[in-house]
Amino acid sequence: VKTITFDFTSGSVNEYEKTVLFLLRQLDIGILVNNVGVSFSYPEVIYKAEGGLQRLADVDIVNTLPVTLLSAAILPQMVERNNGIIVNISSATAYSPLSLLSVYSASKKYVTWFSNILQKEYAQTNIIIQTVCPMLVTTKMSKVSRASFFFVTAEDFAKNAIKTIGIVNETTGCFSHQLQAEIVKNFPEWIVVPYLSEKTKLVRKKALAKMARNMKTTS
Repeated sequence: VKTITFDFTSGSVNEYEKTVLFLLRQLDIGILVNNVGVSFSYPEVIYKAEGGLQRLADVDIVNTLPVTLLSAAILPQMVERNNGIIVNISSATAYSPLSLLSVYSASKKYVTWFSNILQKEYAQTNIIIQTVCPMLVTTKMSKVSRASFFFVTAEDFAKNAIKTIGIVNETTGCFSHQLQAEIVKNFPEWIVVPYLSEKTKLVRKKALAKMARNMKTTS
């Protein structure tokens, strides 16, 4: 096992070359999983986003640049072997314009679109390129701590998602998430978008209320 530490908020190709790509090109990589991603602590309109302009830039860079550069760097050896697997982790937020999560949702849409184009470019090869668009999983980033039918654990999600490689080009990764995605994708946008907007507004309201309580406690 080789571990490489790298700050993916860096937009410098030179930094990638020196720290990551130089080492990766020395390895025979059969499977590449692009799973780098960050979000915000809570939904918010773009000009009020936590961390300001720098955080907006970081989310955009981390969610789009690594999947692009790592895929481009590893594909040559896969093409030479005419074999390989690339799994790009997107998000179900890419399925619909999600208000109050504009940059995150848009960056994940980039991943799905990017993967879809690569699938077409390498359709005549033995290279598999898959997009995974999960709903909420019990992780630190999602802030969901209790597993349920719809909120699966990361371990269970991974076990289910792996089984879909080579079978479907795009998936949510598990049955419960796919069920939710099919509902979202098959209802008209004029129903789905307002419904999801109300959900993100509620999440923001609860987050701001919690922050206010914490400030009172510490003051």
